[in-house]
Amino acid sequence: MNILFRFFSVISLAVLINTALPVHAFQPDSIIRIQPLPNRIIPVFSADGTAHRTQLKKDVSNSGYYFSCGAQLPVADIWLFRKQIQMSFAGSIYSSLQRYSNRGETINADYYVDLFFDIPFYKNLFIRWGAGHTSQHLTDDAINLQQLTPINYIKDYTNWYLVYKNTSKRLTAYGGLQWYHGFKIATANTFVNHINYVMLQTGFVYDVFKIGKSSFVFTASDIKFRQELSWRNTFNFQTGIRVINHQLRTMSIAYHLTSGMEERGQFYNKTKDLQSVGLYFDF
Repeated sequence: MNILFRFFSVISLAVLINTALPVHAFQPDSIIRIQPLPNRIIPVFSADGTAHRTQLKKDVSNSGYYFSCGAQLPVADIWLFRKQIQMSFAGSIYSSLQRYSNRGETINADYYVDLFFDIPFYKNLFIRWGAGHTSQHLTDDAINLQQLTPINYIKDYTNWYLVYKNTSKRLTAYGGLQWYHGFKIATANTFVNHINYVMLQTGFVYDVFKIGKSSFVFTASDIKFRQELSWRNTFNFQTGIRVINHQLRTMSIAYHLTSGMEERGQFYNKTKDLQSVGLYFDF
């Protein structure tokens, strides 16, 4: 992760320098140009259970709540030899809460940080490459009140994805993998290092029909296959109404179905079937 943070620092410095320079400092035929804070070219994958977003959803079968606070920020368009590369920073925290008659108990705190590079490849096709880190923990409530036993769950990974975006058909589809160059699961008695394992992922987001100037009924799906769990999968499905602007930022009210392996690292080898309704913000 030290290399990743150093890279963040170097690129951020380049963006700040470019922002401070006059507009004419980079001519159209320059080898490299940087445009800070551009519009997003690839939308958030709506059904992805760990997408960088802010959300609050409720389990329809009990008093459980699921919350995340996060965003994906396009920092700069880097034009290298007239080829566009969009760089984005993203970060989120995911947590779950169990509500009782006179109190609530938080269960987990899962942290994600990513650096994305999105590259237009051919017509409606894009390549997404990036690097990320996640560490996932039990809260004090879960340990002290629910008597759960924490494990050490940490991943460092590289993203390799191909994305299809058809604006006229309002369809985005994607597929690719996360390669884990660091992946540790440790308990008091065991230690497993899943280095060089991968997770396969594919999905889509589709605006079925328009109901307002910038609002749509949409549907989305996502499925992940994890090598460390003998390729068992996690399936997510989402449908609802969303409002979207020209920067591909959205607000949606949706029903969400999750089935398969848990995405919370502390429960990684357990299954979960969850139906929820919630409010989602893709900043």
